[in-house]
Amino acid sequence: TILIDMRIDYGEGNIVWYNSTRVPLNAKLLEATEIIASVDYTLSDYGAIVNEIAEVGGDEGFFWLWYTYEEAGWQLGMAGADTWSLKEGDIVAWEYTNVFPL
Repeated sequence: TILIDMRIDYGEGNIVWYNSTRVPLNAKLLEATEIIASVDYTLSDYGAIVNEIAEVGGDEGFFWLWYTYEEAGWQLGMAGADTWSLKEGDIVAWEYTNVFPL
């Protein structure tokens, strides 16, 4: 297993950190998110599109985006959450938003 930190911004100032979350070695971001909360998603040609996390979602014009934290700061995820492999010490975030960026 590996340890990651995950930040979930549910909107309206409701931000929760899940630090030192233990996930399986080679876990994908979607799998790690499902360890923390219930996730509703749709598979598309571009990978998993997350519709809801912990029953938050579905508001018109809002959507879930994911980010990784690197030396340059928060970087928008450029792959489906079901394809992004996590590694030890990763810091990732989900944000329920109607605007860019984090």
